[in-house]
Amino acid sequence: MDKARPLTLFFAYTKPANFSGQTAASELIIDSFCKKGVRCIPILLYPLTRNGKIPLLNYLHLLFKQLTTIPNILKLIFCKKPILHLNLGQGYWSFLRIGFWYFPTLFFNRSIRVVTSLHGSTFMTWNKEERKTRLFMSFLNSSRNVTVLGEKQKDKLVQLGLSREKIIVVPNSCNMAIVPKQFIDKKHNATKSQINLLHLSLLIESKGFMIYLEALELLSRKKLNQPIKAILCGPITFSPFCHQFKSSDDKQAWIEKKVDLINRSSERRVTVEWIPGASGLQKQKLFEDAHIFGFPSTFPVEAQPIVLLEALATGSAIITSTVGEIPSTLNQDCAVFIEQPEPHIIAAEIYKLIINPEKRIELATNGLELIKGSLSLDSHISTWHSIFNEIQN
Repeated sequence: MDKARPLTLFFAYTKPANFSGQTAASELIIDSFCKKGVRCIPILLYPLTRNGKIPLLNYLHLLFKQLTTIPNILKLIFCKKPILHLNLGQGYWSFLRIGFWYFPTLFFNRSIRVVTSLHGSTFMTWNKEERKTRLFMSFLNSSRNVTVLGEKQKDKLVQLGLSREKIIVVPNSCNMAIVPKQFIDKKHNATKSQINLLHLSLLIESKGFMIYLEALELLSRKKLNQPIKAILCGPITFSPFCHQFKSSDDKQAWIEKKVDLINRSSERRVTVEWIPGASGLQKQKLFEDAHIFGFPSTFPVEAQPIVLLEALATGSAIITSTVGEIPSTLNQDCAVFIEQPEPHIIAAEIYKLIINPEKRIELATNGLELIKGSLSLDSHISTWHSIFNEIQN
């Protein structure tokens, strides 16, 4: 940043108990700019959790956590010419949680310059006349710039009435350590003993974990020349798009039953392990060990999953879908795209990659070039550096 003019950056974003790509995107920027010596102040926004059996206690707990953000909101109000990076959720509750302090803050400190980032795709289904769209646009119109993940999202915002000049496409990146090319060759050529598969995500039905397990069940019935070790990694999570299970216990019982069924298959050539979430070095190792990363998402509001970038960084061959901004993030040189993810199609594509190490190496090598280039962390932070500098000047 411009050293002659010290800068203070404020970051308002949601902080849920489980992993969130939206949260990770904000914290990636914060971590990078803090390392550059820039003062970064978080304004954490907490969602309602429903873990307890007494609803009133859940609401009181939420209220207490929200009160902890007041000191940093006051810093924003009294700061001279601050920049606020607002990671905006897309729903009535998000608008309420943010709006009750956001608009009064803009009123009291008219020097605040706002950059709003959109990391979901819920708004892609909205019409211009809807009430929630008008609320949404009130946030975007108060911003100096709005960042999106891809061109389809940019076109949609223009359709909703936002000036195209305000919109900047900033693809996601990740802080996963990038493996060298030699690592890819060694990993995919040393598979005589075992092929490793990985699906890592929140266990939301439309994120693909059910399709993945059902594909593995089909694979377990095939005659395979080598054993397959498959990992399902992620915590049980619910969203408005979860309709197949009534409770966490029901979802857990289904997963455990399916895993047990695969592991008891007569050939014993496919085994599955469920890990209820991973981070840090454990997550890095899961990706580095994986020869094939499966992400058959049908999530209606899929945007740009960070797990796909992490798979690129660690030399995995990717099998994924064409929802959201995935096709504009990856390409056919570094991933196998499935238009309609179904278990038998996913199983067939996994099998093709199992028996073809050359194809896996080709996909992984091309993916490595992508994550080292336009999707690199350096490129990502350089873009944010330019955005903040332009707003500051």
